[in-house]
Amino acid sequence: MSAGFAASTPFLRGLLDKWHIEPLGFAREEYKSVVSQYTDKEYSKANKEATRALLHSWMAQIVTDVAAARGITIAQVGHTSSSDVHVMNKTPLAGRGDALSCVP
Repeated sequence: MSAGFAASTPFLRGLLDKWHIEPLGFAREEYKSVVSQYTDKEYSKANKEATRALLHSWMAQIVTDVAAARGITIAQVGHTSSSDVHVMNKTPLAGRGDALSCVP
């Protein structure tokens, strides 16, 4: 059995386009992606990178805590903090948006 995290974002740009609504949003830097769900139709490279880092951080923290609580090594937990991240573009996650997943 494997475990991991997934993140999805409901990109609304397509819906807004159908309603002829032009979203106005400003992002100061490429990693400031809060407006991207309104202005984009999919994850940007920077958004994927930031989401991957967040998922890796969560997994590493949980694996470290489980190992400490059980008195075993991180390797014995069955995951490593360098678990691979798979990006699934255009793949619906329960019918909602694209998904990024962190899997062993």
